[in-house]
Amino acid sequence: MKVMQSFPIKSELEALMKENNVPGLSLVIIEKAITTMHIELGVKNVESKNPIDESTVFEAASLSKPVFAYGVLKLVEACKIDLDKPLVEYFCNPDITKDERINSITARMVLAHTTGFPNWRQKNESLKIYFQPGERFGYSGEGYLYLQKVIEHISGLFLEEYMQKNVFNFLGMEHSSYIWCNNNKKAAAHKADGSRDETQTDAPQNAAFTLHTTALDYAKFVIAILVGKGLGSEMAREMLMPHIKVHEGGISSINHYTGNLSKSVSWGLGWGIQSTKNGNSFWHWGDNGGFKSFIIGSKNNNSGIIIFTNGAKGLVLISEIIKKYRDDLQPALDWLAKEYSMQEISNRT
Repeated sequence: MKVMQSFPIKSELEALMKENNVPGLSLVIIEKAITTMHIELGVKNVESKNPIDESTVFEAASLSKPVFAYGVLKLVEACKIDLDKPLVEYFCNPDITKDERINSITARMVLAHTTGFPNWRQKNESLKIYFQPGERFGYSGEGYLYLQKVIEHISGLFLEEYMQKNVFNFLGMEHSSYIWCNNNKKAAAHKADGSRDETQTDAPQNAAFTLHTTALDYAKFVIAILVGKGLGSEMAREMLMPHIKVHEGGISSINHYTGNLSKSVSWGLGWGIQSTKNGNSFWHWGDNGGFKSFIIGSKNNNSGIIIFTNGAKGLVLISEIIKKYRDDLQPALDWLAKEYSMQEISNRT
């Protein structure tokens, strides 16, 4: 992954934000495993007009997952959990008792999204397994929530306590938490038209989506991934190794399964992996409605880009930024476009 020399121009970023009704943005560039640039633009809240700054906290949404995966792998290295041992041997999932396939689901399957669980079940719906665990990719927040319960049982700590002790404190992520944050430092969610989204509600700590953090804090985590900090070399390699190819239909393997496997996008342990002419890079996106985020990193040159936004059209904005200032194709963004029906993304070059 190589960032073009012209990246980024503030006036162009502001124009893209205005075009997509995204009130605020925080962006970090990592080169040679060092944060070389951070940019904060816009406002936390269109009503208060308080500006985004480097201490602004965003909902990271599904960027929560790679951080949690890192915490799980540290527990694997401590021999407290085995990646390939059925999770029921540690903690039985009370939501599934009659489907014997639950007995084969492992931590590796959860982290690589091959459990057979849906992303999220409907309210008041029982949790179901839709395909044989390990058979294929199917993005699932439910799987991460199940593994969270297993980790809490093994460690004797709630998710927030475990992550603070073993990840955030270790990496110096002082502005990060899985517990909903409601203070003056937090950005507010906004709708596609740029107005405040008042529908955002509190949620219990959840490994799949409740991480609150700053772009600079998240950069500390990404740098740890780039240099292998906190994990042994074998485990660090395992995390970023392609474990399962995704299918061309998009994120869901339940509603949109095509059977056609992607040639360029696969999944590791917590991270998406994309293959381009410049080699493999790891990536993930986040979507909590009025918060959208994206990160892409490469160990080839220890570089990365992290973007947090507080607008519903943030992924469109992010894709425009990435594709405008990167010198290679982005199959991960094209794959995401299939799920989000955002032709604006896949049509950009």
